[in-house]
Amino acid sequence: MQYKVSRQYLRDKAKTIAQFTHIEDARLFIESKLSEDARLKMNIIYRIIDMDECLEEYNQDKANKAKIDTGSAGGMSSSSANRPSPFSTTPQPRNTMPKWTSDSDDDK
Repeated sequence: MQYKVSRQYLRDKAKTIAQFTHIEDARLFIESKLSEDARLKMNIIYRIIDMDECLEEYNQDKANKAKIDTGSAGGMSSSSANRPSPFSTTPQPRNTMPKWTSDSDDDK
């Protein structure tokens, strides 16, 4: 079988960049390209195509998620770090008392 590897930038059409007879060779090629793209901070979608049918799709987001999922300890998710805090996180100068009233009360 003839496997084609296509590359698509976010706002561009997909273009065939390589052809392989074994799918494992195509996967290794895409993994090397994804590591180069990560170093250059580029977001490119790679696809393995056989007879005009997309078999597999790779992009930088999926590669990062796979690394995060395998690195989590004890099944704890890291999504709590992305949530906003209900507490005031603005920096204050040293030796100042905390402000307990809201800003809307000062206008009255």
